[in-house]
Amino acid sequence: MQKRGDMQEISQQVLSALQVPSDITRQSTTFITCRINDPEFTFQCNRCGACCRDNLAITVTIQDIACWIVQEQYHVLPMIIFYPHEGMHDEKVQDRLFFMINKEEYSKRKENFSPALIECLESINPSLCDSKNGDDGKDCVWFNPRTRGCTIHGNQPFICKAFPYQHACEVFIHGRRKLHNPNIFYDECPTACFASGKTIKQACASNAIKELHASKHGIMVYFKMAFNNESTGRTWESILEPFRKAHELFLEMGARFHVNRSL
Repeated sequence: MQKRGDMQEISQQVLSALQVPSDITRQSTTFITCRINDPEFTFQCNRCGACCRDNLAITVTIQDIACWIVQEQYHVLPMIIFYPHEGMHDEKVQDRLFFMINKEEYSKRKENFSPALIECLESINPSLCDSKNGDDGKDCVWFNPRTRGCTIHGNQPFICKAFPYQHACEVFIHGRRKLHNPNIFYDECPTACFASGKTIKQACASNAIKELHASKHGIMVYFKMAFNNESTGRTWESILEPFRKAHELFLEMGARFHVNRSL
């Protein structure tokens, strides 16, 4: 197992760095409601892997990070990349700050990871052992093409847990409708997967969507407060500093991750 002291210490620094956005996010959950438009919504995954492959941007939320820390899933955190978009004043992209890396990025980062972390990651996803910059370089780092599945299923990001429930949901924030696009995932997910399979429980779909959008809304509120409070004289760099600091700590985790053989 990991030497927990090191990882817990760094993870607490991560939570401290992200405290302001995290507080706002928790408050945001109250304002999110969902409505299932199709009571007969069915879905059966055929494990095509389309949602995990070909350089898809898998967003990581602050809630995701907090959950992995609480669950002591420390090996996941060095797989996160901080990538702020240009034009972050546009609220459409403000929730997109952290992403899961792909296998191509993993091959670049690997030289800075501890041997114990590499052993841990490649035991979880054996396809990383031979992952270079080939055909699978754009796949999510957790996707195993041999099993056509996610190797951290159950602990995957909220955006993955919400997939494909947004197909049948409307999301309301402060009573205003924010999302309604029943074809939103059809380009990535075969329509045949929606034509059969088990009926998705409304509560399951609603909860997954609420968690995802609460985190997104929390980030947007954080940026709105920062942009509007001109009296503080905050620069764009200072606004992004909590997120940048968290990313530096993720990389430090990757370098310091090790196994305590005596435990």
